[in-house]
Amino acid sequence: MATKPFKVHCRDDDITTTEIAHNQSHNYIKVPSDTSLVGPGKFEVNYTYGYGATFDQLGTLAEQSQNCSQFIGYECQRSVLLNWPKMPYVWWTSRSGTSVFSWGGAPANSSMCDCGLTDTCHGGTGTRCNCDSNSHASLKDEGVIHDRNLLPVKKIHIGYERFTSLTLSFYKLGPFRCGGQGRWNTINDVVNLGNQTHIALSDWKDKLDLDISLKFKTVLPEAILMYNDGALSNFFTLSYTPHKILLRYNLNQGNNTVSILQTENYHEGFDDNEWHSVRFRLLYNSAELQVDNLKKVSAEYPIERPLSVFDSQGPIFLGKDPHG
Repeated sequence: MATKPFKVHCRDDDITTTEIAHNQSHNYIKVPSDTSLVGPGKFEVNYTYGYGATFDQLGTLAEQSQNCSQFIGYECQRSVLLNWPKMPYVWWTSRSGTSVFSWGGAPANSSMCDCGLTDTCHGGTGTRCNCDSNSHASLKDEGVIHDRNLLPVKKIHIGYERFTSLTLSFYKLGPFRCGGQGRWNTINDVVNLGNQTHIALSDWKDKLDLDISLKFKTVLPEAILMYNDGALSNFFTLSYTPHKILLRYNLNQGNNTVSILQTENYHEGFDDNEWHSVRFRLLYNSAELQVDNLKKVSAEYPIERPLSVFDSQGPIFLGKDPHG
């Protein structure tokens, strides 16, 4: 089952990615067709993230990450964007509330969109955004913002230079994403934000042995702790019920086969809001599961199907199932 995320300590051989959704749709949204929006930034879109995460928390996440990104887009018809060298009508503000006069794919405050960097914007040489050609055609300016000192986007401001029967515009902002710090990563309160948050670890390929340790605490009676979306013959899911930790797996043991390791009963319950340690190992010919000071449990693979290498065949997820 998909569930709200919780605090974890995880190890990843490459880069951990944290994704935090906001309160608006991640698809293009139509701007109201209204003469009251004539003027720079008359229409204001405010964003909140992850069920009440503060921008200070999100800033801490950005500062502790190697890289961050967020997609932003604007679709237009007879509606200008940055309008360089004249007055801008559309811009965004950083997490600290600073106005930023550039668009996705271009450096901060460059008064450019992505096409302006290569001088390929609709409207010809000197036009810095497709939308600034003020064309009757439907055009787009979109790209990814990478400046982690400014992200995530706090607001988008949109206004019309003039309003006609042909004026039309849409805006889009993607989720906020940050990459981790390398081999060891501690995921702190910043990612404990609500059921729209999950952590996607990079693919794990060609591992002769898989050895994973993590800590969690929660008040939820049951949840998935970690899982991968591998093929029928190469997957695992680590979950818990109120009194047991369960490891379901199939590692090159044939299709439609699921092996299960489970701990002995933990009478106090894992939903006690206390830290619990979990370690599981998928070795050449056996699996092991150790939780806190409970007795370690293990099982051997059928001798005719030992694990040769582990291939996650896609990301390994912590917390909420992004597909659920």
